[in-house]
Amino acid sequence: MRLQGAFLLSLLFVAAIILILRGQETESGLQGVANAAANLREANVEGRMLDPIAAEEIVEAMTSLVVKPELIKHHVEDLRSFAATAASWADASPSPSLELNLAVAIRSAANELRAYATHGSGRNLELAQRQLTAARAALEGDAPIGNTASGVRDRLENIQQSHREKLQQLDETLNQ
Repeated sequence: MRLQGAFLLSLLFVAAIILILRGQETESGLQGVANAAANLREANVEGRMLDPIAAEEIVEAMTSLVVKPELIKHHVEDLRSFAATAASWADASPSPSLELNLAVAIRSAANELRAYATHGSGRNLELAQRQLTAARAALEGDAPIGNTASGVRDRLENIQQSHREKLQQLDETLNQ
């Protein structure tokens, strides 16, 4: 009986050590992901602190374009400017954060509206509206800040929007 108790106690001790080591391994992995998120930056973009008043004005301007889509083709330069501003805000934002979430949503909405100006697809208007809703939620502090994974996702989305802007620029040039 005593031998069985000692064996059980040894087994519990080994299990505790394994759990502690696994916990440290997981914590180390999460720290690595957090570091990766911080390093996912777009090249050739100078970060600027987010201006909530300017962000609200941009969201309102793009919302008015969604309501009157016939005006979008006359505001492509404004949309480029909005996307560039959002790119600089994203670059300066911590991961994860409401600021990063807001900047990426604004940039995505601007790119959807630029795509609408070129192709006239209602799907682009729907996606822009969805992004503007997300941007409003972030402005009001209603959007979830998220975790490290959402910060990585926002950083990747920001880089994807950068590539999309380059393709959109080519598309706009070909359609002139």
